[in-house]
Amino acid sequence: MKIVCHQEAHAKQLDREREEYHRGLEIMQTTHAQAESRWTSQKLALTSTVDRQYSMLHIWRELIADLRLRLKYLIMWIWGFRRWHHNVQLIQLEAHEEALQMFEEPPPPEPDLDDFHIEAWDIKSIAAAEFGMVDADGDGMLD
Repeated sequence: MKIVCHQEAHAKQLDREREEYHRGLEIMQTTHAQAESRWTSQKLALTSTVDRQYSMLHIWRELIADLRLRLKYLIMWIWGFRRWHHNVQLIQLEAHEEALQMFEEPPPPEPDLDDFHIEAWDIKSIAAAEFGMVDADGDGMLD
């Protein structure tokens, strides 16, 4: 009888342990299911956040590319304006110099050199006329 009581107590103990095991297993399964749903919602939130950030990135890239192109056009326009302004200033300076030259006295005339001025003599033509010497081979020396 004692063995039967002991077996019944042992069976009751096993039933209680089994129930605790099943309750713990159910709690763990529900906790795991809740964690998975939480992870899924977090993953969905992060995925949507990343998608929004990528769309914003593409928008900003387009804006930056457009601004860079506009900056290039602006720089080209500024360069063209500066070139035009430089040309206008150059034309005005030339006109001003011409106006100043009208008021200046003309330079004195250069002296009219006569035939006795040594630097005016053309030695080669004189030699060719007097002695019939010609530079036949083109070396610069009269032959």
